Amino acid sequence: MSTYKLDKAVSAKDSTSLDKKIENLVRAKEKIEKRGNQYSFVEPITKEDLAKLNFSEDLTQLKAIQRERLLEDISNLLNEKIKELEQKERESKQKEQVLSELTAALDTKVNQLESTNAQLQVEKKHSEELNQSLKIH
Repeated sequence: MSTYKLDKAVSAKDSTSLDKKIENLVRAKEKIEKRGNQYSFVEPITKEDLAKLNFSEDLTQLKAIQRERLLEDISNLLNEKIKELEQKERESKQKEQVLSELTAALDTKVNQLESTNAQLQVEKKHSEELNQSLKIH
């Protein structure tokens, strides 16, 4: 989808907190590795050790930030689709207007042709009458 950039105010606080926790984990790992050289066993991780890490708040904050970014992306996509639909609607209305104007112009021409045709019929009849009268005289 898209990459998520953390809000500066929130991310600075969270990243500092996360950085500290990561540094503590790295130090703890190094201590374990040093002890591992001295001792052949590793102490099991206890609930208290996990509680000290307390990533749940950070994960909750990161999930909230991610959810917010997803909503922003969806909102942006919806806004773009709305703009596209509005543009298509405007284009459709313009086409309808042009077609309406062309239809009106065509109707006017048809009426003019019918009028002219009727006038030609009258003149043709008059011409035939004149021809008949000329033949009689």
